[in-house]
Amino acid sequence: MTVLSADVNSESKVLGLTAYPVADNVLIYKGALLVADTLGYARPASDTAGYTVIGIAHEQVDNTIVGHAAGGLSVRVRSGRNELMVTSGATQASVGAMAYVTDDATVATSGTANAILVGPVTKYVSATSVWVNIPFGGQATATIATTSASLTTGAIITTGITGSDSVLGIAGQVSQGATSAG
Repeated sequence: MTVLSADVNSESKVLGLTAYPVADNVLIYKGALLVADTLGYARPASDTAGYTVIGIAHEQVDNTIVGHAAGGLSVRVRSGRNELMVTSGATQASVGAMAYVTDDATVATSGTANAILVGPVTKYVSATSVWVNIPFGGQATATIATTSASLTTGAIITTGITGSDSVLGIAGQVSQGATSAG
């Protein structure tokens, strides 16, 4: 790989909506932060062990009606973009920090009980509002630890989640003995 010495126009694609089967007996509101539960069904986000963020509900889905069943309905979920999220106690220093699930409408900028990752804070708006990048397909729950000897600034960080290498991010400034979670 050659180090850049001038500006480049990089390519990107806007990815669409992804449909996920809905968990049994749940009501999902449009705009809610969603997770895949331990069985792989979409449900409103909560700080529950084993859950993985999948994105933001593009529509309301009521799977509490008579005859409801897990997977009986699907919800379209958007991800792969920055989303304006409610938080508390955010500061400009929150930019670059990871956001964690509090509930289906709120994120925290410091670890929660189960540390369910949403994505990095990309912009500070106010103490109660930040922009958060929700990666396409949601945030991986894997933890990666490495030393600066094996990780350099600008390195592409990948993981083998779901059997294929998935890009988690690009390393920022790396210092000796640093660890990276994500």
